[in-house]
Amino acid sequence: MQVLSIGQISTQKLWTQEGLVLNVGSLSGTDTQIALTPQYSGLLSTVIFSLLFVFLTFPLRGPLWRKILWLSLGNVVGFAWSLLRLSIGALVAYHFGYEAFSVASFLTGPVVDFLWIVPVWSLGLSFLISAEQKKSEVN
Repeated sequence: MQVLSIGQISTQKLWTQEGLVLNVGSLSGTDTQIALTPQYSGLLSTVIFSLLFVFLTFPLRGPLWRKILWLSLGNVVGFAWSLLRLSIGALVAYHFGYEAFSVASFLTGPVVDFLWIVPVWSLGLSFLISAEQKKSEVN
C-alpha cells in the first residue's frame, strides 16, 4: 500500500469473507478488489520453492549453513517477487480496470513464479556444487 501511495494510487485494506482484500481505486472511478489469497500473496509459490529446495538440494553434499542460507534467500526473493506482482496488478487495475487486471493476473502468475523459482534454485544448486568442487580441489 505504501508503494502504491507513492504513485498516488488510492488503496484501502478491507476484511471480507474471502479474507484480506486490497481495494484499488481506478482512473475511471470504479474500484477493483484484489483478494490476497495464499496464491496471490506469494505464499503458495514460496512453499513450492521451499519443498523443491529441501527435497532436491538438502540431500546433496555441502555445508548445511549454505543450504539454509540459499533457502532463506530464495524465500526472501519469492516474497519480493510477489510484492512486485501485486504492485503490477494494482497498477493495471488502476489504469485499465478490473477486466484488464484479471487477464494480467492470470497471465503473469505462473510467469512471475517461474522467473524467480528457477533462477534462485539453479543458483543455489550451482553455489553448492562449486563449493564442493573447490573443496575437493584443495584436498
